[in-house]
Amino acid sequence: MVTGSSPDSLSLSWTVPQGHFDFFTVQYKDRDGQPQVVRVRGEENEVTIGGLEPGRKYKMNLYGLHDGQRMGPVSVVGVTATEEETPSPTEVEETPSPIEPSTEAPEPPEEPLLGELMVTGSSLDSLSLSWTVPQGHFDFFTVQYKDRDGQPQVVRVTGEENEVTIGGLESGRKYKMNLYGLLEGQRVGPVSTVGITAFQDVEETPSPTEPSTDAPEPPEEPLLGELTVTGSSSDSLSLSWTVPQGHFDFFTMQYKDRDGQPQVVRVRGEESEVTVGGLEPGRKYKMNLYGLYEGQRVGPVSAVGVTAAEEEILTSTEVEETPSPTEPSTDATEPPKEPLLGELMVTGSSPDSLSLSWTVPQGHFDFFTVQYKDRDGRPQVLRVRGEENEVTARGLEPGRKYKMNLYGLHEGQRVGPVSTVGTTAPDYEAIITQAPPSEATEPPIKPRLGELAVTDATPDSLGLSWTVTEGHFDHFLVQYKNGDGQPKAVRVPGHENRVTISGLEPDHKYKMNLYGFHGGQRIGPVSTVGLTGECAVGCWALP
Repeated sequence: MVTGSSPDSLSLSWTVPQGHFDFFTVQYKDRDGQPQVVRVRGEENEVTIGGLEPGRKYKMNLYGLHDGQRMGPVSVVGVTATEEETPSPTEVEETPSPIEPSTEAPEPPEEPLLGELMVTGSSLDSLSLSWTVPQGHFDFFTVQYKDRDGQPQVVRVTGEENEVTIGGLESGRKYKMNLYGLLEGQRVGPVSTVGITAFQDVEETPSPTEPSTDAPEPPEEPLLGELTVTGSSSDSLSLSWTVPQGHFDFFTMQYKDRDGQPQVVRVRGEESEVTVGGLEPGRKYKMNLYGLYEGQRVGPVSAVGVTAAEEEILTSTEVEETPSPTEPSTDATEPPKEPLLGELMVTGSSPDSLSLSWTVPQGHFDFFTVQYKDRDGRPQVLRVRGEENEVTARGLEPGRKYKMNLYGLHEGQRVGPVSTVGTTAPDYEAIITQAPPSEATEPPIKPRLGELAVTDATPDSLGLSWTVTEGHFDHFLVQYKNGDGQPKAVRVPGHENRVTISGLEPDHKYKMNLYGFHGGQRIGPVSTVGLTGECAVGCWALP
């Protein structure tokens, strides 16, 4: 590989994965096309080729010689620096300095840049590193550091990679890691970070009064839960995730940009959501989430998101340019109705779950998220498709109160929340075992739904009534779908037995489903079909 470049020289280094050579030769052609040969001793693995032309491309061929046999070549192409470019690599390594942009020479298009170098993991003898390339592409990278004896070490990484683990280190030692990117013989960097390898644990002799079984119990390791795409715009994706157990020091979100280059976004451990910007419109991205804890990396958990297409949002000029001749121009500029969230209701309860239902009085959402906190105060997220209007949250605690927050997501925008409080049912088995036998064997009467009937019809409404053949309900819910196929729900108090459903379409058939709720349990449905009345002359003019 080319490890450095000056106006009149190229520095090369190579590896010998097996065995030993007596000597090496580096062969190339000068500006006149004449072959040149440089001999290198077998114990060396680097050389600087001098006497070259500035700004010229050279193909370097390396041969290894062993017992009179020649092996190779392996080859690389390097470009010498122009006269005004930066100092030699040995000078850079001794006193690394930040990259200063050259104001004199014009920059080539899409010159690759190095982003951030991060330590993403640590063990007794290794450090894991990750980095970003915000622009362009490198042929390969080198990570340089000094070992415990102060000797420089170099690890080469291919240009498609963005992470590496450096092994063979000393425990409990601080290392400065320098990352360089190389493109067509030009070296960019370094960007640097400092990492500390893990310390060797000192095992203490257990006290005779303490049982030895207590000592090896490890702390609770953190776990990653579910990664969810919670929002999308033409140039960004919003993500959220859960941590069902433990705590992470920080997270990294990794994905590939349009050029296939890996990108990394770092998030603090106390956060559970992030918006990743700088994306392409209408493009699918696979997002990988890692959790970092005491130098150990957990994961990934993954989710696929699609950024919104730019054409989904028309500009006012685009709308005004092509008005329909039969429609007034004022209609063309009216934006589509934004979706609205209605009411969120608890429709069922068990010792370990709550069932929820909601309404959307206007528009349509791409999907919903229901968010709440578990018994340990950790946020949990349930994702529901936009066609649905109910969900059951499971894994809850018996007899516990939960605040449920509902959000609607539409074209990357989040609407809400609307909230409700539900209480899971008590653990009835425990209650029955504590109750006297005579009480336990006499459960309350379970209510029953009778018949649902249409009692009245107008062009925009249906009147309904029903019977309860036994018992009593806490409340009722009438569910149906509107003209656009969106589910709707109307709640009725338990002491009522009739309701009028308004806002319907004229001369339209509706299937009405009635549910009764008692003690957190949902009973039903009983159903009926109603037909709204025909529209009389002029009724379309009514507001």
